[in-house]
Amino acid sequence: MGVVQKQGVSAAIISYAGAALGFVNKVVLFTNFLTLSQVGFFNALPSLALMFSQFAALGTPNATLRFFPFFRQKERKHNGFLFGFFLINLVGFGLFSLIFFLFQDQILDIWSVQTPILHEKYYLLFPFAFCYLMINFFEAYLRSLYKIAVMSLVREILLRLPASIGICLYALGYIDFDFFVDFYVALVILAAFVPVIYLIYLRQFFILPNFGRVWQRLYKRIFGYTLATFLSYGSSIVLSYLDLFMLTFYVKEERIGIFLVMSFISSVITIPYKALMRISGALVADHWKQKNMKEMQRIYQRTSLISMMAGVFIFLGIWINRQNLFSIMQGGDYSPGLPVLLILGLAKVFDMTAGLNGIILSTSRKYIFDTFFQLALIGIGIGTNLWLIPQYGIYGAAAATAISLVSINMARIIAVWILFKLQPFSRPMLLIILIGVLGYGVIEFIPQMPFLMDIPVRSLIFTLIFGGLMLRLEVSKDVNEYIERIAARLGVPTLLKPFLKRKK
Repeated sequence: MGVVQKQGVSAAIISYAGAALGFVNKVVLFTNFLTLSQVGFFNALPSLALMFSQFAALGTPNATLRFFPFFRQKERKHNGFLFGFFLINLVGFGLFSLIFFLFQDQILDIWSVQTPILHEKYYLLFPFAFCYLMINFFEAYLRSLYKIAVMSLVREILLRLPASIGICLYALGYIDFDFFVDFYVALVILAAFVPVIYLIYLRQFFILPNFGRVWQRLYKRIFGYTLATFLSYGSSIVLSYLDLFMLTFYVKEERIGIFLVMSFISSVITIPYKALMRISGALVADHWKQKNMKEMQRIYQRTSLISMMAGVFIFLGIWINRQNLFSIMQGGDYSPGLPVLLILGLAKVFDMTAGLNGIILSTSRKYIFDTFFQLALIGIGIGTNLWLIPQYGIYGAAAATAISLVSINMARIIAVWILFKLQPFSRPMLLIILIGVLGYGVIEFIPQMPFLMDIPVRSLIFTLIFGGLMLRLEVSKDVNEYIERIAARLGVPTLLKPFLKRKK
């Protein structure tokens, strides 16, 4: 777990910095210096480009994790892996560029009401989408090399920083809006070349073609796998935008804004989980190659335990400060979004607790089951959104998202148990729930104080209760060892003594 800890923690720290930057961009800068139409454009362009790139990848991000262990031989330049898989991405990009040209008006009309600027600048979609395609592909490749921190920097900081710089220049009057947009896209293009430079530095940029023995042995399995995972990957993309798309037909614009803000806040909960999954996926693929089921069960339970601990801590940390959050958001009344935050937050904690089930299933020989689950989930997602949104608006959208998350995770957990006799749950998870309830109960008795005092007091007391009991009861040995190592490195190991068991 050493490489998982080191890379995962670095990625999580970078991701939180990126989340803070995203909050500044979306909540502070965009709302104060751009019109609604301009804000809509800056939300629509990255969303469309990301969707475009994910379809164009033809399932190669998952295929990279699944098959790279069979190609891994640095002395043989990984047997032409990089060139072959990048070629698949180029074919996919060409195919979906053609589809976009054929259905351009229909696609753009979906966003035309709130983002008319997109019609004028749709041509920027292609370089933007290609950059995302490169970033997604090289991120999967670097994950297989157990290197995720740099790609976290690219995705979380370098893709957001251009918007921050550009809007500041625009707000100060140094550039007009058209130049701002071109400047933003140009900097994103530059950011997309960072992983190439990093791979050259690592001496792992083996882009020359080599369709030798490994390709000849595996190409049928690779193409079958990419086809199946493309269907499941496409399903997850559709589901990720389904609630927002359907809300536009039933809910007023300001309510959609509330839903988006609550969704953004709830996404903060999953940051450490996503960082952990990025590096753990490569380990799972290696364990499949080695047929090491004992180690697979071990990493499955340990990552699920750590993910649940982080999820409960962050969710409750946000929830005990919910009134303070609304005090920060002065642009309108966001309090109606509180049930949305509760529903999405709990669903994401469950998703984190389920752990590596999707990665285990999708990188196994039984990957077709995950494809069936994802396709079935589209039906569940469409059905629940059509049923709940007209009746309950944004609360219905949150409930539909929660039902989808719980459904896919339950299906995967059951399938992984039946097929491989692996499961993510362990007894210490009960302790996490009890400690979380205890910490929350104590905090609820604290009366509301002035804003600047309330946040640090509540957060500190909750951290001492939750973190202190986690360490004292040694809920996760991995977490204890990591915290002790960090304390020793900072020269403050004695501060932890009240919270640790005496070692015999």
